[in-house]
Amino acid sequence: MTKQYRYEINYGAKKKMFTLWHLEPRRPDFIKNLSVDSDEAIRKAKEWIAEKEPDNTNIDEDLDISWAELTLDQIHHRTQEEILQDSIARKEANIAKWVARSLIDIKSGYNPFDKRYNNLTHQSYIGRLDEMDQGTINYWANLTEFKSPVHEAMHEYCKEKGAVTLIKNANIHFGNVGDKKVRVKVQFVSVNTKTNIFSYYDHITVFRFHTEDGARIIFSTSSADAARNIEYPYQTEEDLGKQVKEGDWITIEGTIKEHINFEPKEYVTMETSGEQVLMPTGKVYKSTKMIRVKLIGENNDN
Repeated sequence: MTKQYRYEINYGAKKKMFTLWHLEPRRPDFIKNLSVDSDEAIRKAKEWIAEKEPDNTNIDEDLDISWAELTLDQIHHRTQEEILQDSIARKEANIAKWVARSLIDIKSGYNPFDKRYNNLTHQSYIGRLDEMDQGTINYWANLTEFKSPVHEAMHEYCKEKGAVTLIKNANIHFGNVGDKKVRVKVQFVSVNTKTNIFSYYDHITVFRFHTEDGARIIFSTSSADAARNIEYPYQTEEDLGKQVKEGDWITIEGTIKEHINFEPKEYVTMETSGEQVLMPTGKVYKSTKMIRVKLIGENNDN
């Protein structure tokens, strides 16, 4: 695995001058000529990036200067075999640097495979290991072949966390509408908040669960106490308690309010008129809405 740069110093077709390129996902994009001198080319490239991205503090990380480590004369006189050997050597050196840096990241609590870029601040940052979802943890925990020491280190970290079997959505309804005080063992899927001007605190908390046979249950509440009761099992006045996470099994009780059948639609362009018409997709996504839900117990021995 090689490092993914955003910019590269390369050379022109006639190998007479170093040039700056933006490494687009599909193809490199030429930016400008730099200099015949490698040191001057590196300086000009960094100046240009700093001017275009004044908040970028990782220019050295974003700019590949491998070609500028050679003179144009060396580049011009190398054979194809030498070019290939140099390319392999550069890749191996980059891999070694990436491995060393990534192992430090893992020890520091960061995920080297979760690189992100903020378009507003033009800054790159890296996600934390404790922010990984259970599906990602499962992937690394179950890995049996390792491409690098970094892959093995990720496996060891996630293996300690433990792989959890996640129940897939079977696209079925649960129970009978109107049934009250229904108790069911569910696996926690997710929780998020939505703005709602009609709720007491201007937002609602939405929980999603899966039953053991894959029925999806949705519970939404504007009550902070009701949300905390589920999100933080066995909380006390002094301590919020352990926060429920994806894959945890809990037992809830509530009333089955509604069986939901969501039928998505998509725009289809008519062949004759060219008009776009909203048409059904033929798919139906089933879920069950419960109300007055409360936590009854916790059970993680799935």
